Amino acid sequence: IDIKKMMNINSDELTFSDIMSLYNYFRVIFIPVMWGEKGDNGLSIYLPKNDVTFVYANLEKNIADFKYWLLHELSHAITPSLIGKDAEIFAERFAAIMLFPKEIAAHYYDEIIRIKNNGIAINKIKTIASNMIISPYTIYNEINNYAVQESLPELDFNIGGAMMNFNKQTGLVSKIIFEEEH
Repeated sequence: IDIKKMMNINSDELTFSDIMSLYNYFRVIFIPVMWGEKGDNGLSIYLPKNDVTFVYANLEKNIADFKYWLLHELSHAITPSLIGKDAEIFAERFAAIMLFPKEIAAHYYDEIIRIKNNGIAINKIKTIASNMIISPYTIYNEINNYAVQESLPELDFNIGGAMMNFNKQTGLVSKIIFEEEH
């Protein structure tokens, strides 16, 4: 199923509004929580007797990761028969592919693989991440997943330090929502 087509989402960027529309479509109840920066990212609870799913999402997480975790938890809600490791693998792939699908990864692969300076390539990934409000890590991984699928060379540089700097710049969901200084 192509969920984006089903929901008439035509943009490359999956917005928070699009994600909340998916929650509504699948009748998943979204519950924002404040579990702290070191707390869990989210949790989904399915009540089969009532055929209802609640997703708790921690607002004290980085904005660039938040869409990923909303989609990760949504995947658990819409695939309650998957359990354990299979459920986690599916949730991770679902979130990443929804945020940065193969077509977008292919486009940016061609652009980034040509950049010979790692710092410039990392800055390009950070710019894409900032524009799409997703983690540079998701972009890096999905570009490399595309490369593997197409038997192309993978990006080969460390983005860990850039991720930390990026996260400091983007801030927590709670601080953005409640307009606290960040």
